[in-house]
Amino acid sequence: MAVILVVTRRELEHETHGFSESNVVGWGAYGAVYRERLTDGTTAAIKRLRLVHRQQGSISSTSR
Repeated sequence: MAVILVVTRRELEHETHGFSESNVVGWGAYGAVYRERLTDGTTAAIKRLRLVHRQQGSISSTSR
């Protein structure tokens, strides 16, 4: 059964140690995936999305 957990950005930054690259388990087209153990002991995959912008026919990306 899938569970959706709602957390704040501050909680995510804490759980991922500031989105440390040492916690990256993979990369996708839209961003990095981090593996973390949450405070309740649950292991979670956290995806940090990159925003893709179109500017005058080209695509640039930023991370938020």
